[in-house]
Order: sequence, then C-alpha cells, then structure tokens
Amino acid sequence: MNETARFMWEQRENGINDTNIPALVAERYGISIRQAEIDFRNTLRQWRVEGLVGPAGSRHHYQIGGASFSVDLPDHAIARELAVIVEHLELRSTSDPQESPERQFAVEVEGSQIVLRMDGLEVLCSEAIDEIMERLAEEVVMHAYKAVDWLVSTHAAAIGTEDGCVLMPGASGAGKSTLTACLLARPHLRYVTEDIALLDRQSLSVVPVPGVLVLKKGSWKLLDKALQDLGSRPTYQRRGQQVRYWVPPRGQIAPAPLSVKAVVFPRRSDQASVMLTPLAPSEGLNQIVAAPATVHPPITAETVDSLVQWARVVPFYSLAYDRLEDAVSKLAALLDT
Repeated sequence: MNETARFMWEQRENGINDTNIPALVAERYGISIRQAEIDFRNTLRQWRVEGLVGPAGSRHHYQIGGASFSVDLPDHAIARELAVIVEHLELRSTSDPQESPERQFAVEVEGSQIVLRMDGLEVLCSEAIDEIMERLAEEVVMHAYKAVDWLVSTHAAAIGTEDGCVLMPGASGAGKSTLTACLLARPHLRYVTEDIALLDRQSLSVVPVPGVLVLKKGSWKLLDKALQDLGSRPTYQRRGQQVRYWVPPRGQIAPAPLSVKAVVFPRRSDQASVMLTPLAPSEGLNQIVAAPATVHPPITAETVDSLVQWARVVPFYSLAYDRLEDAVSKLAALLDT
C-alpha cells in the first residue's frame, strides 16, 4: 500500500472508528476533511473489491424516489430481518445494474456486534438488530431526500390513485401511519409516502418515497381487521416502544409522482362524528409550514408565486375524527371524486 492507505489500514487495525479516520488523515497529511473523506471512502471500496475487508455475502440493489442504493448483507439470517425494511424497494432485474448505485450500505457482523456502514463509513455499531433496522430505514429515506430535486419538503403522508393523491401533513404522533395503513387496506389505493413528502420543484407533484411504515403498539388493535397479517409480524424495539413494520404489496406502491388533489390535516377528537372542514389557502399554507415544512432555497419571487398559485388551486381541509373508520371513509371519498 502507499503511505496514506497504510496509515488508514493501521487506524482500523487499532480499533479507530471509521467515522474518525478521515479527520486523522486530514491532520496528518494537511488536506481538507472533505478530501480525506473522499480518499478514505474510495480506499475502502477498493479494499472491498479486492476482498481485503468485509465478509463474503450478497449484494441487493434498490431504488427509492428515483435514487438507487445497494445493501451488502453477510448472511441469510440478517437478510431475512432487513427484508421488511427494503424488500419492497428491490430492483427486479435479472442481473445487477451496470452503473454503480448512488449510495452503498453494508451490514457486517463483527463478533457480537452488528455494524452498519454507508459508503464505507461506519454509521452504527450495535448488538441489537432492532437498532440497525431503525437506522437503515431512516438512512434510506434520507437518501431520497438528498437526491430528489424538490421545492417543498414536509412531514406528511400521501395516499393516492392514478389520478392524484391526498397529502396529510402533521407532526409525529398525529396518527398518520395508522391512517395510511388503514387506507392501504383498500387495494385500489396507492402508497406514496408516510414520513416525508417531497413536492417536485417543477410540478409540485409528490414524489414517491415509500419508506416502511412504523406501526406502534397502540395502533395494532385498531388495524387488526384492516391488516390481517399484522398480528403475525415480528415485534421490534424502536426508541423505547414496541413496533411492527409493514408495507403494502408492491403493486400498491405509486410508480411515479402524483399531483395533489387535496391537503388534509387530520387530528383525533372526542366528538362523536367526523368533521371535514374547508380551510382558506393562507391557513392551509400556514399549517403545512407548522407540520413542519422546508422550502428549498433559493427562495425567489417566482418560488413564492408558484406556491401561492398551487395553494389557490388545491383544496385544504381539517379532519377531526374519533373513529378511525370514519376518517378513512372521508379520505377515500376525496380520492375517489
């Protein structure tokens, strides 16, 4: 090896975490941290190609939001566990893609530890497969977030048909995952996203980012009738809570961006009946911002004008409900009109 590669190798042999090695390289050789990260990532990839690091295993190719990625898996047991997170995103071609994926993940077992690496750099080391699954699911969605040319990003779910989708912004804990899963029990509806909605810069259509749905224990009984297979799924720990992961069949995943037919802000209420209340465009935009949302810079007069014009065309509603079935019926009716 050359001197720099030898230094990198020795740091790994001495137990230095991969995320810390670029800084050591930058300090030793007087280069920028960015250049050191690039050099270290390229060196790790070469070592893997040559079989110098990493165990033998299988590589699977995926796509989300139009962005490609791969996951290297060490054995069948790990592959079975992680399948629930990414299997619905797997490319079905008979041979590997000719071009290298935009992002490369690797899961490796080192003694009692499971290590998750991204583009050769270690991002998590844990004894619990639950933590690896949680982090991989998050990183996959963030990969799409960074790759898509979006104008607006908002914390929202979106369910649609081939004619368009309903966007449901809301903070964590608002019940978006439960509503989304229950809606998807209707096979004619399409899954667009559940965690983060990316509105395309040009069309303001919602780009499909179909990450795995995380269903907390409190929603299981509510979903028993709608999702008959949910009760048989494994239980995992996520941020101190029991959860089950679920995605609809591949045929229900939206293949392309969908225009927004309506924006609905759902919230649980103690009232006996469900109420779908129209909102003014200005109030609708204010609630999207509070969801929260981000407008991708630069924010120009044209940007503001396009958002205002969009808000004047798309209807906004608040949805107060007590019974899940009533809320689902209202949302489905919006989609079917």
